[in-house]
Amino acid sequence: MTGMQSLGADSLDKLKTKRPEFEKVIHDPNEMKDVYRYTFGYAKTKDQKCMDVDVACVLWTMMMGNQFPITAEFVRFLQEKKPVKVINRDQWQSFLEFVLTVSSDLSDYDETSAWPVLFDEFVEWKREEDQ
Repeated sequence: MTGMQSLGADSLDKLKTKRPEFEKVIHDPNEMKDVYRYTFGYAKTKDQKCMDVDVACVLWTMMMGNQFPITAEFVRFLQEKKPVKVINRDQWQSFLEFVLTVSSDLSDYDETSAWPVLFDEFVEWKREEDQ
Protein backbone atom coordinates (compact mmCIF):
# COMPACT_ATOMS: atom_id res chain seq x y z
CA MET A 1 0.00 0.00 0.00
CA THR A 2 3.03 2.30 0.10
CA GLY A 3 2.58 3.16 -3.55
CA MET A 4 -1.04 4.05 -3.04
CA GLN A 5 -0.14 6.26 -0.08
CA SER A 6 2.34 8.14 -2.28
CA LEU A 7 -0.59 8.90 -4.57
CA GLY A 8 -2.57 10.15 -1.60
CA ALA A 9 -4.82 7.15 -2.09
CA ASP A 10 -4.68 5.03 1.04
CA SER A 11 -7.98 3.32 0.23
CA LEU A 12 -9.63 1.87 -2.84
CA ASP A 13 -12.18 4.69 -2.88
CA LYS A 14 -9.45 7.33 -2.93
CA LEU A 15 -7.63 5.39 -5.64
CA LYS A 16 -10.77 5.55 -7.76
CA THR A 17 -10.70 9.35 -7.55
CA LYS A 18 -7.31 9.28 -9.31
CA ARG A 19 -8.89 7.87 -12.46
CA PRO A 20 -8.78 11.10 -14.53
CA GLU A 21 -5.01 11.27 -14.07
CA PHE A 22 -4.59 7.71 -15.28
CA GLU A 23 -6.89 8.20 -18.27
CA LYS A 24 -4.59 10.82 -19.80
CA VAL A 25 -1.81 8.24 -20.08
CA ILE A 26 -4.00 5.41 -21.34
CA HIS A 27 -4.54 6.99 -24.74
CA ASP A 28 -0.86 6.77 -25.67
CA PRO A 29 -0.15 3.05 -26.33
CA ASN A 30 3.57 3.18 -25.56
CA GLU A 31 3.13 5.22 -22.43
CA MET A 32 0.25 2.99 -21.41
CA LYS A 33 2.46 -0.10 -21.58
CA ASP A 34 5.17 1.60 -19.52
CA VAL A 35 2.73 2.80 -16.88
CA TYR A 36 0.97 -0.56 -16.78
CA ARG A 37 4.21 -2.46 -16.19
CA TYR A 38 5.29 0.02 -13.53
CA THR A 39 1.94 -0.12 -11.74
CA PHE A 40 2.42 -3.65 -10.43
CA GLY A 41 5.47 -2.80 -8.34
CA TYR A 42 3.99 0.49 -7.32
CA ALA A 43 0.62 -0.83 -6.13
CA LYS A 44 1.63 -4.04 -4.40
CA THR A 45 2.62 -4.07 -0.76
CA LYS A 46 6.34 -3.42 -0.42
CA ASP A 47 7.34 -6.74 1.14
CA GLN A 48 5.11 -8.93 -1.02
CA LYS A 49 5.69 -10.42 -4.45
CA CYS A 50 2.00 -10.33 -5.36
CA MET A 51 -0.79 -7.76 -5.49
CA ASP A 52 -4.07 -8.19 -3.64
CA VAL A 53 -6.75 -9.22 -6.14
CA ASP A 54 -9.07 -6.40 -5.01
CA VAL A 55 -6.38 -3.80 -5.79
CA ALA A 56 -5.71 -5.43 -9.16
CA CYS A 57 -9.43 -5.35 -10.02
CA VAL A 58 -9.70 -1.64 -9.25
CA LEU A 59 -6.56 -0.89 -11.26
CA TRP A 60 -7.69 -2.97 -14.24
CA THR A 61 -11.07 -1.26 -14.20
CA MET A 62 -9.47 2.18 -14.00
CA MET A 63 -6.72 1.60 -16.52
CA MET A 64 -8.39 -0.65 -19.06
CA GLY A 65 -12.13 -0.84 -18.46
CA ASN A 66 -13.22 1.68 -21.08
CA GLN A 67 -10.68 0.65 -23.69
CA PHE A 68 -10.99 -3.13 -23.38
CA PRO A 69 -14.54 -4.36 -22.60
CA ILE A 70 -13.36 -7.86 -21.64
CA THR A 71 -11.77 -6.29 -18.56
CA ALA A 72 -15.15 -5.96 -16.84
CA GLU A 73 -15.87 -9.63 -17.45
CA PHE A 74 -12.48 -10.66 -16.13
CA VAL A 75 -12.98 -8.57 -12.98
CA ARG A 76 -16.45 -10.07 -12.51
CA PHE A 77 -14.96 -13.56 -12.85
CA LEU A 78 -12.36 -12.77 -10.17
CA GLN A 79 -14.95 -11.29 -7.83
CA GLU A 80 -17.60 -13.99 -8.28
CA LYS A 81 -15.52 -17.15 -8.59
CA LYS A 82 -12.64 -15.99 -6.38
CA PRO A 83 -10.12 -18.34 -8.05
CA VAL A 84 -7.17 -16.44 -6.52
CA LYS A 85 -6.50 -14.10 -3.59
CA VAL A 86 -3.51 -12.38 -5.17
CA ILE A 87 -2.24 -11.54 -8.64
CA ASN A 88 1.39 -12.33 -9.35
CA ARG A 89 3.63 -10.33 -11.68
CA ASP A 90 3.26 -12.84 -14.55
CA GLN A 91 -0.54 -12.68 -14.38
CA TRP A 92 -0.44 -8.88 -14.22
CA GLN A 93 1.93 -8.51 -17.18
CA SER A 94 0.12 -11.17 -19.21
CA PHE A 95 -3.26 -9.48 -18.81
CA LEU A 96 -2.16 -6.50 -20.88
CA GLU A 97 -0.99 -8.82 -23.65
CA PHE A 98 -4.24 -10.78 -23.31
CA VAL A 99 -6.49 -7.76 -23.88
CA LEU A 100 -4.29 -6.53 -26.73
CA THR A 101 -4.20 -9.81 -28.64
CA VAL A 102 -7.36 -11.78 -27.82
CA SER A 103 -10.68 -10.65 -29.27
CA SER A 104 -13.38 -9.63 -26.81
CA ASP A 105 -15.52 -12.64 -27.81
CA LEU A 106 -12.53 -14.91 -27.00
CA SER A 107 -13.00 -16.79 -30.28
CA ASP A 108 -9.28 -16.61 -31.04
CA TYR A 109 -8.09 -17.62 -27.58
CA ASP A 110 -5.58 -20.45 -27.91
CA GLU A 111 -5.58 -22.77 -24.88
CA THR A 112 -2.26 -24.23 -26.02
CA SER A 113 -0.49 -20.87 -25.76
CA ALA A 114 1.53 -20.06 -22.68
CA TRP A 115 -1.15 -18.02 -20.89
CA PRO A 116 -1.38 -18.23 -17.10
CA VAL A 117 -3.80 -20.91 -15.91
CA LEU A 118 -6.00 -18.16 -14.47
CA PHE A 119 -6.75 -17.01 -18.02
CA ASP A 120 -7.68 -20.53 -19.11
CA GLU A 121 -10.10 -20.68 -16.18
CA PHE A 122 -11.55 -17.30 -17.12
CA VAL A 123 -12.09 -18.28 -20.75
CA GLU A 124 -13.76 -21.53 -19.72
CA TRP A 125 -16.01 -19.64 -17.28
CA LYS A 126 -16.88 -16.97 -19.86
CA ARG A 127 -17.73 -19.51 -22.55
CA GLU A 128 -20.02 -21.35 -20.14
CA GLU A 129 -21.66 -18.04 -19.19
CA ASP A 130 -22.32 -17.23 -22.83
CA GLN A 131 -24.07 -20.52 -23.58
